[in-house]
Amino acid sequence: MFLLNSLSIRVKLFLIFIIPTTALLVFITLSIMTKLSAVNEASMLKDGLELSVKMSSLVHEIQKERGATAGFLGSKGTKFVETLTNQRKHTDFEKKRKLKSHYG
Repeated sequence: MFLLNSLSIRVKLFLIFIIPTTALLVFITLSIMTKLSAVNEASMLKDGLELSVKMSSLVHEIQKERGATAGFLGSKGTKFVETLTNQRKHTDFEKKRKLKSHYG
């Protein structure tokens, strides 16, 4: 307490101003860093979600190709020839389109 009594009014006013201001700046900085981290995580989540939707669509096309292949093999090559050819082309097209749109 003796230390505070020996300080001038100017120093006491400066301390009254600087201590809360410093605490406020620290709090604001931590708050901004937390918000930026949340924004970055949301952006990464958005990218992952978009990729997931595109891959789900591609998996559907691959499953249709697998079904046509099973029909073709089950018929010993007498059925699903045109369906399998068309589906294979469609699957390859979708694969190129989905990956290109996501990766650049």
